[in-house]
Amino acid sequence: MALNVRKATDKILEMVEEGILDKDTVIMSCLKYMSEDDVADMAHCNEFFLEEEEEEFEDEDGNPISEEEQERANHEQDKLNKEEDGV
Repeated sequence: MALNVRKATDKILEMVEEGILDKDTVIMSCLKYMSEDDVADMAHCNEFFLEEEEEEFEDEDGNPISEEEQERANHEQDKLNKEEDGV
């Protein structure tokens, strides 16, 4: 006998397909229930923000830069902050 580990998920999907539940209501309920990290992870895994992720980092003039360039800039800023703090 196979155990249905997605019983609640399957029931909700079935209710949406049958018109018992409104899909927009289910979407809003899920997003409001999930933590911000869960929502961000889901969006990343499903490539919802693909364009935004590619242009996530910008230089001081607003031009897109690579993640590696941003990491170098962050590292340099950390060094400057430590020098200012006398560390």
